[in-house]
Amino acid sequence: VVGIATWKPRGFPPGVTYEIGIGVAPEHRGNGIGTTAQGLLVDYLLDHTTAHRIEALTNDGNTGEQRALERLGFQREGLMRGRSFLQGKYVGVLVYGLLREERRPAT
Repeated sequence: VVGIATWKPRGFPPGVTYEIGIGVAPEHRGNGIGTTAQGLLVDYLLDHTTAHRIEALTNDGNTGEQRALERLGFQREGLMRGRSFLQGKYVGVLVYGLLREERRPAT
């Protein structure tokens, strides 16, 4: 169901910032699977690495992904205009970030 679940360290010192991303098959979207998968990935990174910051990028039209990130405590930090080419046109990409001290308590 989840097509991709990745993370990669960015910046210096290594392991301080991680960028995450997932893909959910279209027929499974809207059921909370992406939110759950990203939540588990965030928990893993904060529990088992030195991550200070976790970031995620999403196309500006992907409102489902934006809601999922915001549910996990991520904050919208900015828009990179015309960064991606999608379905024959350039689209903006939103940057979301979560700092270790902003981590939501486990439910």
